[in-house]
This record gives sequence, C-alpha cells and structure tokens, in this order.
Amino acid sequence: MNRRDVFASLAFGLLAAGPLFFGACGSSSNQGTEGDAGGGIDGGLADSAFDAFIPFEYDAPPISTTQCRLPPELTDPVGFCTQKAAILAIHAAMTDAGVPSDWSVDTLAPATDGGVVAHDVREDVAYGAALSAYAASAAAYTDTQINALVTSDLTAMAHRVETELATLPADYDGALYLRLRRFASGLRAAGISDADAIDQLAVSYATAIYTTYFHPIATTSSTPLDDGGSDASDDAATDGSASDAGLDAGAPTDGILGTPSGSGFAYRPDLAASGAWALFDMAVRATNGNVLSVDAGVDATALANPTEALAWSQAANLVVTHLRTRARDTSGLYFTQLQTSGDPLHDTVTDDASFATETEGAVALSYAHIGSLLTGTTLSGLPPKPFVDQALALLNVLQTSPLLWDEDSTRATLTACNASVAPLTTCGSGYFAGIDSTKTVFDTRKSTLANARLFAALHRSGLLGTLAESNDLIPMFALFDEQGADAGTGYLNTNFFSQLPGQSACVHYVTQNFSMEELADGGVVDGGQADPLARYYSAEATLEALESLNEQWVGMASAPSFFQ
Repeated sequence: MNRRDVFASLAFGLLAAGPLFFGACGSSSNQGTEGDAGGGIDGGLADSAFDAFIPFEYDAPPISTTQCRLPPELTDPVGFCTQKAAILAIHAAMTDAGVPSDWSVDTLAPATDGGVVAHDVREDVAYGAALSAYAASAAAYTDTQINALVTSDLTAMAHRVETELATLPADYDGALYLRLRRFASGLRAAGISDADAIDQLAVSYATAIYTTYFHPIATTSSTPLDDGGSDASDDAATDGSASDAGLDAGAPTDGILGTPSGSGFAYRPDLAASGAWALFDMAVRATNGNVLSVDAGVDATALANPTEALAWSQAANLVVTHLRTRARDTSGLYFTQLQTSGDPLHDTVTDDASFATETEGAVALSYAHIGSLLTGTTLSGLPPKPFVDQALALLNVLQTSPLLWDEDSTRATLTACNASVAPLTTCGSGYFAGIDSTKTVFDTRKSTLANARLFAALHRSGLLGTLAESNDLIPMFALFDEQGADAGTGYLNTNFFSQLPGQSACVHYVTQNFSMEELADGGVVDGGQADPLARYYSAEATLEALESLNEQWVGMASAPSFFQ
C-alpha cells in the first residue's frame, strides 16, 4: 500500500473518532500543539527532526469521503492530496490579519515587520483562488473531507478581500486580476453571494491597469523607437502585432505597462506580461459577455462592449510586442527591470542586468495563456500562434545557452522518469534561480515560484505547440507532488515539499540539492549574509505551487469545467 493509500485509510477510519490532525499529505498524528484560531500554532518542536510538522485540528463532518485518486482510473493528475495538505497548512497559519506572507518552519509563528504580521492582500486573493480550484477538484475526486472548511474560508476570504481592496493596489500585476477572477468563479460555484463583488473588483483593477499604467510610446503620427532587438533566439516567433494599416492618426504603434520615470517609463517584464494577459482576458470577456460559460453575473452586462475590447486587446498586443523587441538580450532571455529608451539593442536595464527564472517563468506563462485565450476567441485579427511561439522560444532558451535546467536528478524525479511507459534516459531536477549578466556565474538555488511558473508554462505551451522539452513535465510534476517527498522511504531533499519531514508548505528558495536555503548568497556556507526568511514557509510560493498543479487539468477530457 503506498503512502497516499495509507493516509486515505487512516483518515477515513478516524473521521468518526472526532478531531483529525493533519500534517503533510500522507501522514497523520495525534501529537502536537492545538491550533490557535487567531494566529496559527505556537511552540513548534524547535531543534527536532520533526520541527516542520504542521498539526491542524478540524472537526470533520460526520459523513465525509477521502479520495486521493481520481475515479475511475485512480490516477492523480493534479497532486490532489498534496494540495489538501497545503491548504490545511495555510489555514492553520492564518492570523487575524489574514494569510501571513511567511511563517516559521521552527515555531510556525508568522513573520513580523515592526511587530506587525507581514501580510499582503495578494496572499488572501491567491488563497481564495486556491480554495476555489480545490473545491472544483474535490468534486471531481469525490472527496468531501474538508468541504466545510473550504466553504467557510471562501466566505471569510471574500469578506476580507472586499475590505482590503476598497483601495486598489497601485500596480499593473495581472496575476492579482486573474486570481480575483478564479476566486469569483469559485464563490459563484459554491453559491456564495460575494461572487459578483469580487468580479467587480477584478474589473476595476484591470481597468486601472489600462487607464493608469498603459503608456503609448509611439503613434502613427510619430517615429517609433528603433526596436533593434535581436530575434536570433526565436526564429519561429513572428510579430503578433496588428498591421498599422487602418489605424487612425495618433493611434499608438508601441506601448508598455509601467510607471513614468525620467524621460521614459520604468517597467518589469514579468508584471507587464501578466498585465497584458489580464487586458486580453478583459477583451475576450468584453467580446463574449463571458468566458467559456464559467463566469456569468457581472460579465454579461458590464463588459459586453466591443469598443473597449478593441482598446484593451490592441494595448495588450503592443505591450507584448514591445517586450519581445525591447526587453530581451541577444540570447532571448528577458531582463528583470528596464526603462524605455532609444538604446539600439534594448531598453535601458536599470538593475544589475542579471537574469532570473522567476521573470522568465512569468513571461512564458503569460504568453501561453494569451495563446489559449486567442485560440478560443479572435480579437482584432490576432492569431494565437505568435504568442505561443514566443512562449516556446523562451522555454527553449532556458534549455540551451545558458543552460538553466539542472540535469542532475533527485530520487523523486529519477523514480518518476523511470516509471513512465518509455523510461527517460535524461531526467533532471528543475531550473536554477538565475544567472549573472555575463552568463558565467549561476545562482544555483532553486526558486519555488520560478519552477512553478515554468511547470505551468511547459504544460500549457506543450498543448498549444511543439515543445522540445515536453519530457520535462515528468520530473517537474515530481518536484511539486508531495508523494515524492516521503521521508519514510528516504525521499527528503528531493523536491519542493521535502526540506523537512512532514512538510506541507513551500519555502521561497531551496539549494540546488533541495536542502533548506540558509544563506542569501545561494546557500553555500562561506560566511555569506544570513537570509532572515530562509527558514520560513512562503504563502506566495506555496500557492504558486498549487496553481502549477491545477494547470495540469488543462487538456484533460475529464477536467472540471472550472479549469477549461
């Protein structure tokens, strides 16, 4: 019997006995400190081999079913019980302020800043989106074990988010918009009346992305900047921009999402790409009245506007085109921070010019999602292929020069690679955190955020186009499925859920070999500056990991409509 089956048997048998304690998926315990309703759990087992165990007490309903595999084939395409354990861990860590940004692996106490719990509304929204996705998966898996908790937290998070977003964040990160949309869908599916209010927050936020942060750089009556950027790394990618023919005088021919800075606009490619994805999503909704019959309510009335759809889609397309031509170096990798300029090769880089896989993952995932949107709805004559090709080109760059994929396998990834019908001769274990501007010095840590984004991008891009790295999906799934981190069989330090026994949440960075990252310089013990959050679970990283697992529903005939 495997570990998941043991968990299912124990959990089902204990339901009638009263409160059930959860740690990582696949383990249960009658030890530990009872969770505090206001601030998670205090007094973890410091200096113990089991100091990361996250107990959580939950009075299960009298009739419930635990099912870690999808009937009838009994497969597990989305690491369902890994997600369940992570949701329980986040729930246990919550404080009166909401989902904490980080909490200690040793004491489980939330990180504080000046005595105040570190918190961002984005974590509450992401948790609401994760709960929504979990509820849809639970219905497919016929699992009802924590349904009451999920419904309760959905309602609580909705009320909290409505209050927190009374003043919208001053940024252009499309991820917040897209998670609000998923959150609203989950509320609507659960029959919770706050769904329309959350949808309206999404509309207001995305509208602000366009009205406040989209900046035309060149128009039909002016001379566009010399794009100068090299396309050598993605010959397959073609310019997705609409023809200038037919544009009114003064219509923008180049633009970016960012903020005014000096004589130009400062921007981050990861945020600009996700903001463009959000604008494309708004444009699709404005064209269709809803998207794939998942959302009704506010969309069918407030957004049936073809004029706005055209404005949003054209702006989003200009942003993507600008990123492709002005935000990369000759290898095809995207810089992290830039300012628009007339420099011949690319916009002016405003940081140390290093490359981070968190940025590359966010850009690739946004492009892949834009390709999916345009596959279902044609906007302004924009085909999906150029956007898909751009995602594929970037993913291919990460596997070539410089090679940011770690070719060394862990026990978890090697087991997964050899369990396939046709065992893989090469496997690997995820992407490094980045590389310096000279492309000679690697940051060999591994970012949970980066690898989660790239896992999702690999899957979606592979469905839309030909991806040379499609085999990487096998080791990537093993890096995020907690079943591969079974400490009882020696699987510690093999994936993002295995730095400590009983682990149910993720830290932001781990070392190349999936140990706890103790230092800010890449985890090498050489006297580097200590990273104060090295031993803290990260809500952002954990929730991004769950999103990457849920992405695996896409393309499955049996996927719930929520994920289609």
